Amino acid sequence: MNKLFFVLLAALSCIFLYLIFSNFTVLNSDRGLDYIMDAYHRDADWVTYGVPLAYLLLLTLANREYYRGGSPQGFLWSGLFFILLTALDWIFISNEFFHFKQRMGVWKGEYSLAGIFGLFLILMCILLTMGSYFLIKTMRKFRS
Repeated sequence: MNKLFFVLLAALSCIFLYLIFSNFTVLNSDRGLDYIMDAYHRDADWVTYGVPLAYLLLLTLANREYYRGGSPQGFLWSGLFFILLTALDWIFISNEFFHFKQRMGVWKGEYSLAGIFGLFLILMCILLTMGSYFLIKTMRKFRS
């Protein structure tokens, strides 16, 4: 497998895990409500939009590597990257934010469906990764 893929995977994983950990510590801190809300939304936006873009980049590199005759393990690693970070962001951190709003008295009676949406995103990732793998596998078979 290409070294660039694994360096990128490690760097992106570290960045997004840091942002998720930062969100978790901010939500459990005793700072002011305005500071916590601003810090949460700033970091959550980076994770929410950055993880799918990073996943697509990793999936593109995995497609390229596999099409050139390399190993298909890039599909597994890019899928695991997205699944782990999406589960942490949409299921765990969103639940923490929901409970934070209840603790701070800013909950307005709404319900959090972020966990269900996170599971939907994970399912879409699995389908996209498998579809991409089988498409490239078929293209390799007919190429030769």
